Amino acid sequence: MTTHSLSGRQAQAGKYLQPSPALAEYVRRYEYFEADADHRVVQPVAVSVFPVLLFYLATRATAFEYTVRRARLVPPAIALGPCDRRVADVRYLGRLMNFVVVFEPTGFSRLFHLSPGELRNYAHDGRDVLGAWIRDLHSRLCEATRPEQMAEAVDEALLRKSSNALPKSPMQRAAASLLRYKARSNLASLASSLGLSDSSWRRHFISEIGVTPKRYLRMLRFQHAVALKRASPDRTWTEVCLDTGYYDQAHLIADFHDIGGATPSRFMRELAVVPDAIASAIYQSLADDYEVAFTGHSTNQAPQMLRSATRRGVRVPAGGL
Repeated sequence: MTTHSLSGRQAQAGKYLQPSPALAEYVRRYEYFEADADHRVVQPVAVSVFPVLLFYLATRATAFEYTVRRARLVPPAIALGPCDRRVADVRYLGRLMNFVVVFEPTGFSRLFHLSPGELRNYAHDGRDVLGAWIRDLHSRLCEATRPEQMAEAVDEALLRKSSNALPKSPMQRAAASLLRYKARSNLASLASSLGLSDSSWRRHFISEIGVTPKRYLRMLRFQHAVALKRASPDRTWTEVCLDTGYYDQAHLIADFHDIGGATPSRFMRELAVVPDAIASAIYQSLADDYEVAFTGHSTNQAPQMLRSATRRGVRVPAGGL
């Protein structure tokens, strides 16, 4: 794993790992990152389209949560559904070692028989939501010495759950289409292609993915706007608008205020001081996915996902994304 020095103060590194092939329809990827975080740095948690399980393996973080308007020390393992607005400002307390399970849009509900909508916009204690096995898994992750060992431990736990997973539904194909084509998707046409009425489409989408299709598309557009601007700071906001489906800059600014709680420029300044390994895990892969979908190639050095059974580690270079 490559370690980089940032401003002489923060050493950080990240790694993406691919789950077992048997889990590919449920789990998008695993992420491991570590960083020496300045306690003065605050990370805006504004939007996430994927349900996640996040395990703190060293120091934890405090979060000021806008829903309850107070700060708390987050649990050692959190379950978080889709976030469609700025839900928290997170402050890291020291050395970070985090392992994240990023689920496919319908993967969480299929594995755990629980709608991500019930976890929307709030970091729940994973033990309360999913049971005591989360505590055991957290212990195994803390004992592991390499990210690959952590991935194997999570594989074992989730493979046991997959034996009782719900079958695939049309929402899985719908979510895959929305992720691929982003703001260029036509929701009515997509619903029609699935043979669903508008009301049935909305009901199933909310149950299995956690938000309405329209809101999901808006979250994707915002997340891609941030990802593209972060990956290419010289790209103008006008170019970002055109590339991500906003009507104009006024439309983009309105979304940043509503979802990010700040102007576009201010939000990017807030994000710029977040340890790069953390910010990259949220935004970089989406930027690359976007470029591939619309141009046929990536304009950036994309972190390569693992495809071998041996799980060779793939480095995410800090500052190079």
